[in-house]
Amino acid sequence: LFAASPDNVITRWDVATGKDEIWRKASPDIKDIVSVLLTPDGKRLAVTHFWGTTFFDVETKAMIVHLKEASAPDAPMAFARGGDWLLVPQWKVVVAYDTRTGKKAAYTRGLNLWKLDSAAISTDGKWIATTASKEECVKLWDLSAW
Repeated sequence: LFAASPDNVITRWDVATGKDEIWRKASPDIKDIVSVLLTPDGKRLAVTHFWGTTFFDVETKAMIVHLKEASAPDAPMAFARGGDWLLVPQWKVVVAYDTRTGKKAAYTRGLNLWKLDSAAISTDGKWIATTASKEECVKLWDLSAW
């Protein structure tokens, strides 16, 4: 289990033992951390901050890739395709980034007239739901069409 504190320290907890360790301290390249998200396989950690999203190898703590434009400070992100994609709500679309290369893999096709408030992925990984409160609806996106 990972968590970030207001002073930009990422802590890792061992759920079985209850012990914690400082996994990474604040650094000039990673500051103003908003959230941390572990891939389903537990091998990569996405650290979202106001300057983008950075992926780390959990075992080595090495940076894998930094996505400058993949920042969603006020909207939750989710992994898709077993952790190979990070879904990031960005203004009026959801962008899927390849977590290994940092390249855009796909994005929602269609129009949201207002800024997205949230995005979530279905438990089977086949659908994305997006909401924009000013639209007063939920839109469903079929990931198989991406």
